[in-house]
Amino acid sequence: MKTDDGTILYVAPKIAPTEKSADTLGATLGATIGVQRPSGAAAYGGMDTSGSRPIYSVGGSTGGNTSFSAGVESDGKQNNGVKAGITIKY
Repeated sequence: MKTDDGTILYVAPKIAPTEKSADTLGATLGATIGVQRPSGAAAYGGMDTSGSRPIYSVGGSTGGNTSFSAGVESDGKQNNGVKAGITIKY
């Protein structure tokens, strides 16, 4: 969905193309929701329920010609991750 000021709001469901997903008809294995501003700044949060424990994630980026981004994900026990990056537009 795009707002009047150009901000984009989105929902991205996680659907696995397997025989099991065909049986559940419309069931998802989690989703990511996010927002992106016209400047390129963005933020997201999500959950993946395809494993034995749900994995939660959150992150964002600054936008602009030099954009810094970071994100984390965790299931609260063994699976933890951190990511960071820089994008330079030229």
